[in-house]
Amino acid sequence: MQSGGFNFSFPQTNINKDEAFVFLHGFAADAKTGGGAMIATTASMMLGIPIDQPDLNYPSFNEFTITNALTVVDRLYATKAASNPNVKLIIIGASMGGYIAARWTQLNPDKVKKLFLLCPAFEVAIHWNRLLKEEQMEEWRQTGHMTYQGQKLHYEFFNDASKNHPSIPEVNCPTHVIHGKQDQIVHIDGSRNFLEKHKEKGNVKLVEVEDDHFLMKSLPVLISCAKSFLM
Repeated sequence: MQSGGFNFSFPQTNINKDEAFVFLHGFAADAKTGGGAMIATTASMMLGIPIDQPDLNYPSFNEFTITNALTVVDRLYATKAASNPNVKLIIIGASMGGYIAARWTQLNPDKVKKLFLLCPAFEVAIHWNRLLKEEQMEEWRQTGHMTYQGQKLHYEFFNDASKNHPSIPEVNCPTHVIHGKQDQIVHIDGSRNFLEKHKEKGNVKLVEVEDDHFLMKSLPVLISCAKSFLM
């Protein structure tokens, strides 16, 4: 396959029955939209492997929390393990899906083989305190909801993220992170701190690219990294 002069062809892939590929989408997106979803779908087509893309907005985006999203991955894994108790996940996570992938891996270290994270949304509470003014945060807390990209989001999302989950999860599996240096949505500092946290383990690699949050200019780099790391 050719794109912009780059060759994205892959060798024939031998699917390991004890591996299951999963893509976790970003915040306010769904499993089928966004740059990360396009990358996951493209990788699935070229590698000849199925990639599960669950909807993390459970039971709805209005009621989205990290805890609720983790239960979606729990159910997906339970379904996989019912037919193969030895299965391990290889998770591709974009933005908020990247954080959820790392957090689920922290809670289930024996169930994940690798992580491939695209502009992961680490330091969630810091991000929202940076995004909103103090009076906006207080209004969100008092009313219990705010409007985000035309949709209502309840305050329990922020409350859950702040009180129940670490800003930077610690993982044991091999992890590859790609983050745009011009990302104005999720600052690259979180990924740099994630790398620093795992410095002694040496299991995390961070690739910084000249791109924004959507990584569309870096597609050749992403595909190349996916080819060498995931397979």
